[in-house]
Amino acid sequence: MFQLDKLSTAQFLGGAVTAALGFLAAYVLARLQRLWDAKDAATAARASLIQQVRVPLEIIREEIRTVRGFYYTRADEEGITRALREAIYGLRDETLIREFETGLLPLRSFALGTERKLSGERCKDQVDAMLKRLAELETKPRT
Repeated sequence: MFQLDKLSTAQFLGGAVTAALGFLAAYVLARLQRLWDAKDAATAARASLIQQVRVPLEIIREEIRTVRGFYYTRADEEGITRALREAIYGLRDETLIREFETGLLPLRSFALGTERKLSGERCKDQVDAMLKRLAELETKPRT
């Protein structure tokens, strides 16, 4: 039979403890990496939602300024409003949601109405407030 002396037993236990510590360190580092990846993914998703709101609002603001109706018209109003609503509620910002809900009726009257200049003036402040809030959200880290 094979017998281990005290030095070999100490080496064996030392190796086992070292392996266990190595495994624990690798596990902790893997969890940290997963956490960082999740934060990066959340940041990227948030930036994407901000862009999904910003681009249509900037186009609508330009249409209000020039009183043209190529993008936000009667035919496309429902789809654009739905996409804006989904992105705004996806951001989960109460101020932005409140601004959107306040400006929803004037925006619809701008898209559907024949008097685009007058209805555009009514919703211009809400569009500008939403764009301002988006700029704040982009610079402010999420808590």
